[in-house]
Amino acid sequence: MQITTNQLAQARDTLETLLEEIGLANYLFDVEPREGQWGVNIECAIDDGWESFQLTVSEEYIVRGKDDAILHQFLLGEWSDALKACKKK
Repeated sequence: MQITTNQLAQARDTLETLLEEIGLANYLFDVEPREGQWGVNIECAIDDGWESFQLTVSEEYIVRGKDDAILHQFLLGEWSDALKACKKK
């Protein structure tokens, strides 16, 4: 799968917006393309240090996530649950 610099920047921007909406206090993330989806590695502050999470997101969300409110809300709910151990702002 060939990914352009612009697509990678768009993916990071879209996912950073999502993570900011979840309200994580401190986090780092990395995104990598996979066949038909993107892998997202997230490290976030928890009560006694840091924890790592590996999540996936559809390629469709990367392309349409900011413009598709239903898709965005669905993923916001899923990831909020998956990252509930992380400290919030």
